[in-house]
Amino acid sequence: MKVMFVCRGAEHIGVEYLSACLKKAGHITELLFDPGFDDTFYFKISILKYFNNWSRLIKRVKDFSPDVLAISSVSNTYPYICKFIREIKKHHNCYTVIGGIHSTAIPEYVIREGLFDAVCIGEGERAFVKLLNYLEEGEVPTSLQNFYFMKEKEIIKNPLHPLVENLDDLPFPDKELFYKCGVFSSTLMVASGRGCPFSCGFCVNDKLKVIYKNLGHHIRRYSPERMIEEIKYFTLRYPIKRINFQDDIFTMDVKWLSRFNNLYTRSINLPFQCNTHPLFVNDDIGRLLRTSNCISVCMGIQTAVQDKRKELLGRFETNWDIKSAVDILKKNRLSVCLEYIFGLPDETVEDIKENITFNYKLKPNNTSTFIFYPFPGTQLLDNLQRTNKINEKNLNNVYMGKGSYHYTSFIELSEKLVSETTASLFPILSKVPPGLGFNIINFFSCRCLQWLVKLLQVLFLPVNNPFQFEERAKNYLKMLYPFKRN
Repeated sequence: MKVMFVCRGAEHIGVEYLSACLKKAGHITELLFDPGFDDTFYFKISILKYFNNWSRLIKRVKDFSPDVLAISSVSNTYPYICKFIREIKKHHNCYTVIGGIHSTAIPEYVIREGLFDAVCIGEGERAFVKLLNYLEEGEVPTSLQNFYFMKEKEIIKNPLHPLVENLDDLPFPDKELFYKCGVFSSTLMVASGRGCPFSCGFCVNDKLKVIYKNLGHHIRRYSPERMIEEIKYFTLRYPIKRINFQDDIFTMDVKWLSRFNNLYTRSINLPFQCNTHPLFVNDDIGRLLRTSNCISVCMGIQTAVQDKRKELLGRFETNWDIKSAVDILKKNRLSVCLEYIFGLPDETVEDIKENITFNYKLKPNNTSTFIFYPFPGTQLLDNLQRTNKINEKNLNNVYMGKGSYHYTSFIELSEKLVSETTASLFPILSKVPPGLGFNIINFFSCRCLQWLVKLLQVLFLPVNNPFQFEERAKNYLKMLYPFKRN
């Protein structure tokens, strides 16, 4: 069967794995990609909608004439996806299936939209192949695991297939799907495994643990040998100059990292970036990262207010743990980027000041910030609903995926404008003495200056994470040509 994936804004590793599995099963895949120049989640520029010319995209759908449209969506791309699918269906009618974390978190809400014939929950490699085989044979697929269907206004909820235990059994991801659209160029995005050992209140990982209870190990990794083989495969085919590991915590297994280090330094040795956690950084890990040619490490702090980090977010590391981790990474000459979330429930001005002071003492190379977004399927959203701290209108906005973790808060805050302004300006002011930094933020925390705050945020985006900014900027430029050509 012919399958056309629909994606927006960035490379999707999950789609690459799905495409590889479908091709292995004998199906044909294609990608309909919209760069999303007009809305990057940091800012919106309506005039750039020119590059989202739907008539061109719809012509590509008609030319390819897919049997199935397959959509992968995170929460904040969901509004666009729904609008776009409605437009496509005016010109081409085919079976439509949606997957991704938004659908996994609230499948009943998504299937009730009436836009999709099937909603895929969780890992889709095996499930999607079975769905296509059923459709190709003309069989009714409504009993298939991992899918929700709608039949005569009743939702059919099927159980989940067990998790893929041995990731080495999966084929290499189909990166050509995105490369030919200009979505990446010199940076190879990979993941060495799946799952996270923590259950943070703001993250949907906890939802995945709940729905997959007793269905396999939540945390799984490729063998170091398989990971090296995959990276070598792509570095021989594309002009790759560096690697970006997307794992939630790349450093969680020191034995795995040690074996990877030995293989990587001998056969690849390209600079790379990864993510870590304060409780998974010690002297051995710092040394292994440095000798593996790691150049940049991102670490989520979320908030310096230790009690709130524990009670709200389910994070049990202490501020001493965080400082120790940062010191070890810096001692090993690794660039450190720390991430904070502002606008958490019940945030006060004193909380904001504590974050600014703590970060100044840590002296990271870069600081990235977000405004709290209560994503569907997270513990924090459940808590907000239970305590009536999010109204029905904003709850519906969250389910619809409106807004972004860089725009505005959807919850009630005593100093909402200060929280939002801090999220925008803190990366710029992270190296300014705390008192002066907060005074600048306080000055800009008024409605009449928010246009200037957003402008400064955009102008100083490279400060947040130079590694990722350079990567995305080059990719956007590269995307222009193939997108206009198509």
